[in-house]
Amino acid sequence: MSDIRPTVPSLHEPGRIHPVPGSGLAAENERLRAELAAAQRRLEERGLFLAIMSHELREPMNGVLGMARLLRDTALDAEQAGYVEAVIGSAEALITLVNDILDLARIDAGRSTFTLVDFAIRPFLERLALVFRQRAEQKGVAFVLQLAPDLPEVVRGDPGRLRQLLTNIVTNGIKFTSEGEVRLAVAPADATAGRLGLAIAVSDTGIGIPEDRRADFFSPFAQADAQTTRLFGGSGLGLMIAQRLAATMHGRITIAPPVGPGTTFEIHLELEPPLAAAPRRDRAAIAGARLLIADAQPRTARIMAELARLWGLEVRVTKSAAEALTVLREGADRGAAFDFAVIDRALPDRRGDSLGPVLRTAPGQAGLKLILLVSAGVRGDAASVQALGFDAYLQKPVTASTLLDCLQQLHGSVGQGELLTVHALGEARSQKLRLLIADDNPVNCKLAAIMLSKAGHEVQIVTNGQEALDAVTEIPFDAVLMDVQMPVMGGLEATRRIRALPDAAAAGLPIIAITANAMRGDDDDCFAAGMNGYVTKPIDRATLLATVERLARAAPAA
Repeated sequence: MSDIRPTVPSLHEPGRIHPVPGSGLAAENERLRAELAAAQRRLEERGLFLAIMSHELREPMNGVLGMARLLRDTALDAEQAGYVEAVIGSAEALITLVNDILDLARIDAGRSTFTLVDFAIRPFLERLALVFRQRAEQKGVAFVLQLAPDLPEVVRGDPGRLRQLLTNIVTNGIKFTSEGEVRLAVAPADATAGRLGLAIAVSDTGIGIPEDRRADFFSPFAQADAQTTRLFGGSGLGLMIAQRLAATMHGRITIAPPVGPGTTFEIHLELEPPLAAAPRRDRAAIAGARLLIADAQPRTARIMAELARLWGLEVRVTKSAAEALTVLREGADRGAAFDFAVIDRALPDRRGDSLGPVLRTAPGQAGLKLILLVSAGVRGDAASVQALGFDAYLQKPVTASTLLDCLQQLHGSVGQGELLTVHALGEARSQKLRLLIADDNPVNCKLAAIMLSKAGHEVQIVTNGQEALDAVTEIPFDAVLMDVQMPVMGGLEATRRIRALPDAAAAGLPIIAITANAMRGDDDDCFAAGMNGYVTKPIDRATLLATVERLARAAPAA
């Protein structure tokens, strides 16, 4: 744990008020001490007030935002879809503002802390890019993620804080870009001894920042100019918070000199090396295999090739159907047949999916596994692709984890089995769980139940801590989602009583706090009571599912 230190002096800092020497000034010293104590009380009262207001705002916003997102996934006409997107956009903006105000208050009070964990940096950035890409496409702007092939596999830091920093910078770029692209590039960088450096550049083709406005651009409520405020609005709180977070990660954020339209933020961070060798997926099975990539887009082909080489594969890249067929046949003729072929549907000389029947009947290609890449799928695609002889069907952009999972599952399989898709790969990594939800808010219960049920999990609902305690003594659950504030018995007390049960399974039962309390430090009470995880409202579906499945898999068998 490490503390965020305010960049401006404040009364809570040690040594800020010094006693005045001399016995004749004892009264003055006492007055200064009283002022310091009063200032500290005001900070504590403000923090308590913000925590209460955060809870009161988040509780109803969880229902508004969660249900609106579920409604968006139903059958809507164009007008209805527009209304739903407006509701979601407004709710997300409100939550962002609440989060920014809370973060600034925590930083000012010196209460913001970091939780350090080992995490895989490349999958983390790829998942984050999916969110950025969706936001950019909603504005008609392209988003590009550029990751250096020699990034460290595992680092130690606070992924939540890193996500917050990058989100603040990237979404700022998307906000101020009307056309063109926003690019996030990450590469290794020099660092002080014992740390791992990251060089991050966030560039956009937006309106740019005048030279005379850069010095104070990270100040709260600062905008580049009045016209910017009128066109795009906003307070600039997110950039100020990002600058503070970078400083805590032994880094800094600067604005690069302009070399064209738009703005480039350069971020240097220093993270810690992992404490121990991080668990890695078994790549030995595909190391040494031969992979052909047929894709006319150089950047897409290059990224896939670099990743595959890092996994120990031998890679050949082609740009057309004719070249791919020639390379595959030459390999088979000389006894070096390819194990995998990743083929883009949109090849310049021939549709990529038309190569399926040709390769399935070609000499020496019996063991070849065919993977088709498509930019956008249509109804019935999966069935037709499988009929053409393909083994997997993936939509662009393909993440490293998806590509690796696909290659691992196809390697060594005999014949043509079920078609692998992103959905099938996700299901293979998950398991059906029996879950208990304890929450007195019926809307929040329904929302969480829908999210979990759609992922294939079995859900039971209770409305207070006593009912949760009774339920876990009767039914073996894989995990419990526990609201903190409930009538009859709150979630913290219910957790303590579950942990005190004589049943050995109760001691290892994962209990996850689902709460509207979002002040840093609120999670300490949950973990002290015996909870294993902490998810704040409004509930993010991906975060909820990932937390539940991670903790349930890690729990000891009953």
